[in-house]
Amino acid sequence: MTPTLTGCGERAHQMGPDVGLGAHIQDVLGVIVAEELTGVHLCGRSYGGMVITGVCDRLRDRIASVSHLQAAVPSDGLSMITQSPGITREGAAATEAGLRALTLYGVAMQVFADVMIYGVTAGDADEAWLPRRLTSHPLKTWLGPIRLTNGG
Repeated sequence: MTPTLTGCGERAHQMGPDVGLGAHIQDVLGVIVAEELTGVHLCGRSYGGMVITGVCDRLRDRIASVSHLQAAVPSDGLSMITQSPGITREGAAATEAGLRALTLYGVAMQVFADVMIYGVTAGDADEAWLPRRLTSHPLKTWLGPIRLTNGG
């Protein structure tokens, strides 16, 4: 099962200025709790590492395994842009400014259909398919810190 996060994919219509990391963590928690799942195997890539770390912090007893694939592995109080090892305050500020420059109305980061990033071969049928599937991503999810109260 792959839950879709608020403001993304088929839930793009739920995009708004208040959609942050906490909402995305709650999206996954909600599925686990509502479906009464145990022995859950979580996998997150890139920003998804922030989400699964928050889920593990809150429902540790229901998680069987966790895989971070080229993903963030944050500590308490860090955001997606500050969790990178060696990031300076100036570097984080520059990253935030760059992300804000990519936003629509200051709310959602535009996603670029760069075939190289997604492993799609230029010129094949997937190249035309890819941009139709990509949606903007809530900016606040990258800026807000994660709160871990149970060790992550």
